[in-house]
Amino acid sequence: MTDGKRKQIKRKTKEEVEEYLIQFYETEDQNKIITFKTCYDNWLAFKKQLVSDNTVYKYECDYVRYFQGTEFENINIELLNEKHIITFLIDTVRRLHLTKRAFTSLAGYINEILNGAVCDKYISTNPYIYVKPKLKLITKQCEERYYTAEERTLSNTEIQKLLDVIRQDHIKKPYSITPYTIEFALLTGCRIGEIAALRWTDIQDGIVTIRSSEKTHRGKGQQKLYTIESTKTGKERKIPVTNVLADLFERVSEAENNMGFKGEFVFSGSNGRIRAKCIAQCMTRKCEQSGINKKSIHACRRTVNSMLKNVGATTSVAASLLGHTEEVNNNYYTYDISGLDAKKELLERTNILMGLNH
Repeated sequence: MTDGKRKQIKRKTKEEVEEYLIQFYETEDQNKIITFKTCYDNWLAFKKQLVSDNTVYKYECDYVRYFQGTEFENINIELLNEKHIITFLIDTVRRLHLTKRAFTSLAGYINEILNGAVCDKYISTNPYIYVKPKLKLITKQCEERYYTAEERTLSNTEIQKLLDVIRQDHIKKPYSITPYTIEFALLTGCRIGEIAALRWTDIQDGIVTIRSSEKTHRGKGQQKLYTIESTKTGKERKIPVTNVLADLFERVSEAENNMGFKGEFVFSGSNGRIRAKCIAQCMTRKCEQSGINKKSIHACRRTVNSMLKNVGATTSVAASLLGHTEEVNNNYYTYDISGLDAKKELLERTNILMGLNH
């Protein structure tokens, strides 16, 4: 049957025919080659029970990026060994110019998928265990992109240029609420989804409680769906309302009242709540209009964090205000934004402590 030719089955009774067919298909299943792609499909079906639609979508996109169209995805899982995996990892690092972070993600996929193959009893041992000790040798071939403070944060000069353009907008387009979101990002360092989901009821007794975030659901082949859910970490956090922040809220409230579209959410326009996508687009336009390099709302977040550390805030305080862990704070959000004059003063104070002053 597998060669496409018909074969007549001669048996005396119906029971004998059924018994023959059962044996035939059991043999077919036993002879069927289980590929890495088969194991991935099984692994993904299991993960769909545990993770969000957005995470599933990321898994699917990453599979296309790393595995689709390669010989590796069609390899017989029973024949897959340490050398196959190492060769594939090295080839992929070179082909896609992977960073260390992307490489770690790729290696993690292979390990998890092969663990799933062990659970499904396709293989008895995960060959990745023999690869793990050699990962450091492969990571040396990864390309690493190092970002400067100038690339990842906003300088005081850039902030003033942005604010000048935004103030002009408030005069020329008093009905446009979106530019206020940029001011809020610069004052608080909130995530873009948290800004889009902020409600007036979240502001009470001089405290802003960040408890919600806009989520974009990007299911494969589906129309994007926007919902308001919990924050990225699933936890609430509180931000004290400074004088400047209180002034911003007053101006937003007045503008929305004048236009007649003040609603549940702090940042609302004539079409209702302002979505994160609109905020991101506004930031891009304001950078262009102010003549500075393109920066994202996330650059505002890094800037606020770096400023906090620069004025003496501890890592735990900065992490608490921005809503992430201390490790993430140190690794991805803290940049040296101090000027040379400040550095000179610090060096002079160090010289004095070392008894090197004259």
